[in-house]
Amino acid sequence: MNKNRMHYWLTTILISLAILLPQAAKANVFCFCYDDPAKIDINNYKTAETDFLSTGLKYCEEAAKVAACNPDKIPRGGGKKYDSCDSSPLGQNLPAILPNTQTCKDAFAVWQGKKSAKLGAGKESESVTTAGLGALMPSCVNDERGCRDVGVFVEMGINLASYLFGIIGALALLMMVYGGITLIFSHANPEDIKKGGGIIMAAIMGLIIVFGAYILVQFLGDALVVSNFSLKG
Repeated sequence: MNKNRMHYWLTTILISLAILLPQAAKANVFCFCYDDPAKIDINNYKTAETDFLSTGLKYCEEAAKVAACNPDKIPRGGGKKYDSCDSSPLGQNLPAILPNTQTCKDAFAVWQGKKSAKLGAGKESESVTTAGLGALMPSCVNDERGCRDVGVFVEMGINLASYLFGIIGALALLMMVYGGITLIFSHANPEDIKKGGGIIMAAIMGLIIVFGAYILVQFLGDALVVSNFSLKG
């Protein structure tokens, strides 16, 4: 009789475990995983819109909760993992970071705000860097790591040369216009004709020299393989 009763209780326990264990394994939690917006800077902000992702509201809705909320379990795509995840740690003696759907949605909204702010800061930094004499500075000046390569001095020289080429070219064009006006109003005066022709020839020679120097600078920049090299003008 005792054996039968023991067998009955063991059977009952096993059936209960068979019912409860799958439910425990599927313990639902609210989950929001994301890439850290703090990593967005002037060097990557142009691609950050598509490179920095989150799960959005996918795991914030009641019907879409997950059993485990961590970067190793939540698929991201692209062969990468999310930087971090916030969740509601059910069954643990820990405060719930996302205790309900609304807090999960709020976490997504905060993340979007931080990402937008970093994207805006990147655009603003670039506009400051490329304005006026700032265009002569190498891009590494806005990098958190700073400029660690002596090649940046070569890059600064190349950017300065490119900047000056534009000014000299504009001056040469003005001189050609001035020489043409001198010829028009020379009234067949040999001295004025000679003067106007000389001005035009000098301007043309200047343009040829500037154009040749510009091509040479570009060639040297490529040959030296300057880090992050690009002519700015």
